[in-house]
Amino acid sequence: MGIIYAIGTLVIIICALVLPRILMNAHPIRPYNGLAPAQQAYNGATAQFTTAYASPDDHFTVRFPSYPTTDSSNVPINGTTVTTRSYTVSDSNTSYSVHVIPYPASIDMSDKDARLKAALDGAAKAVGGTIASSKFETFAGNRALEASVSTTQGGKTTSNYSLYFLKGNTLYSLVAIGVNQNDFDAFKLTFHLTV
Repeated sequence: MGIIYAIGTLVIIICALVLPRILMNAHPIRPYNGLAPAQQAYNGATAQFTTAYASPDDHFTVRFPSYPTTDSSNVPINGTTVTTRSYTVSDSNTSYSVHVIPYPASIDMSDKDARLKAALDGAAKAVGGTIASSKFETFAGNRALEASVSTTQGGKTTSNYSLYFLKGNTLYSLVAIGVNQNDFDAFKLTFHLTV
């Protein structure tokens, strides 16, 4: 139970550090390898994911509506400093992001469902949200947890969609705020691991 608490606490810390930057629109960067933008159309999606991005450090490719900003934070966990990274595109109404947390080998990740649930619970708590729905599934060949979290600010309720999955000891999360389910599903389809 201590490890689950530690993982949940880490997710809360990361959300507290990263979410304000998402909402503030940090400076954009260029894609890693200059992948050419391409129009993507998905059933029922209104967002256009025209900007390809590749992360050599975190071993994935994804498409965003525009060039993402990156942010990294050093977070202590189990006596080790973990560098977490976030890749985000946001405007005044919506946000799409990929978050990566490489847990140290000293953390037992054998109970993947418990780790994924702790990540979701921590993220929901960090934004003051309520988990509206969640389901375990397989994503990119890995055990995953997809969820919808409802948040209310200024009397307006927003659905936030997220997907958490583990590749070894690395937790990946895909998050979309202020979008519909079809747009989130389209965003997920653009994500691919490169290892």
